[in-house]
Amino acid sequence: MMTGKSLILNPKPKIMCYINLVHACCLGHVGHRHEAIFRQWLEENVNCYSDYLPDQSESEDKDSRITVFESWTLDDWIREISNKNPLLPAQFIDDLNDLLREEIREKGDCLMGVSYDCSGPGASGFDYVFEYAGITVRRGSDEYEECEYGGAEGWENTLQLDLYLDQGDTHSVYIDPVHAKGPYDRLIRPHLKAHEDKLYDHVDFLTSLNPARNYLNTESLNEAKDYIYWEFKRNGLIVSEQKWMADGREYTNVIGLYPGQKELYDSKGKPLPKSTLVVGAHYDVAGDQPGADDNASAVAGLLETARLLHYHKPDLPYHVELVAYCLEEPPFFGTQEMGSYIHAQSLSQEKRPVKGMICYEMIGYFSDKPGSQALPDPQLRDIIPDTGHFIAVVGHPKYADFNQSVYDRMLQSDTVDVRALGLAGQPNPEILASMRSLSDHHNYWRFGIPALMINDTSMLRNPHYHRVTDTIDTLDFSKMAGVVDATFNAIINL
Repeated sequence: MMTGKSLILNPKPKIMCYINLVHACCLGHVGHRHEAIFRQWLEENVNCYSDYLPDQSESEDKDSRITVFESWTLDDWIREISNKNPLLPAQFIDDLNDLLREEIREKGDCLMGVSYDCSGPGASGFDYVFEYAGITVRRGSDEYEECEYGGAEGWENTLQLDLYLDQGDTHSVYIDPVHAKGPYDRLIRPHLKAHEDKLYDHVDFLTSLNPARNYLNTESLNEAKDYIYWEFKRNGLIVSEQKWMADGREYTNVIGLYPGQKELYDSKGKPLPKSTLVVGAHYDVAGDQPGADDNASAVAGLLETARLLHYHKPDLPYHVELVAYCLEEPPFFGTQEMGSYIHAQSLSQEKRPVKGMICYEMIGYFSDKPGSQALPDPQLRDIIPDTGHFIAVVGHPKYADFNQSVYDRMLQSDTVDVRALGLAGQPNPEILASMRSLSDHHNYWRFGIPALMINDTSMLRNPHYHRVTDTIDTLDFSKMAGVVDATFNAIINL
């Protein structure tokens, strides 16, 4: 059954939608965490909006209204917001809406019901639903704005609502069969997916840094590093930095640890030491180019993986260590000054048990055009198609068991076409032998650690590889999200 209360949001005007949430959250749920968030925001901001007061009334001068606002307590503000006091500054309302929209996106427990049928959820379409702070909120179609739901157990009091959420916000909404009770035609297990809009935002930030994130421009590299650091931090990871010197400059790996909590025991009942699964991506670029696919796409995937770990909180018997590397690109590629070499070496020196390593490397370029996938060796035709609509799991045959395990679990997610290169019994053409070591994962092989690359086949598909045309508009964020979902399924099930 749906828990909590249902909330009717007036579809017009737009700004009043979130004000209803203020009313429900601040007055209807006193003492909850969200009330503290709004109170803190009010305390910090209520005195900043006097200059935004509308100049609209001859009978009330601006100074008197300022005096009224300054005399309000926090409870007065909350009451007046809930009552939609027309004297409230418009800028105040807009900023409060922005706060609430972000809070909902980050904290809403998302559900989905099916259909726009007024007699209850049926089979004619989709209707978006989420729960926030115990309030059931539904996003409906314009056609049924006045429609009241009833008839299905647990939905009797759920009314048609419209939140005016951005298109990207709907990506976090899924069906939850635990709450859905009644004659539903389709139910899917809840699973928070990767967000296309979040992936886009990460890539946009990284590709907008100027000058480019190459080894000479340490200021841009440090901006990227700080961005990754705080994304890890805000998603609850234990964050640290690994620094080293190369060519007289200091460079940094950013490490975010998701600690495994589940205990495994030996035959004598003694807890077994936990191993670590490394998931990495490099954040530097080659030369003076934006590096959207290579390798902002992969960093975005890494950051979305951090968010999914934070949301799902999987109970794992191993640690997951997310690592953003510097110095993957020339002139340091293949040297011991690569960030991935520094990290792999540290694991070896610390004698930490390592389960394996998964490398995100160029995960954003796809094409449905026949012939878009280059196949320079005839043997590749037995492994991959000539259309570049898939993601590849690229590994060394020496670690075929690890490769197979990751590949199988990515297939289970069914979110993207996944092909494997490096499985037992597959052809091993020369072009594949040279290609499969072209990223950070190969440094882990040097220390006997199973490792593979999640890759769109780079120069065998992407014509913008290492060019100034490697821009954000060339990426397919829908397929990127599918890659992250598939990889995440492997990460938490190895």
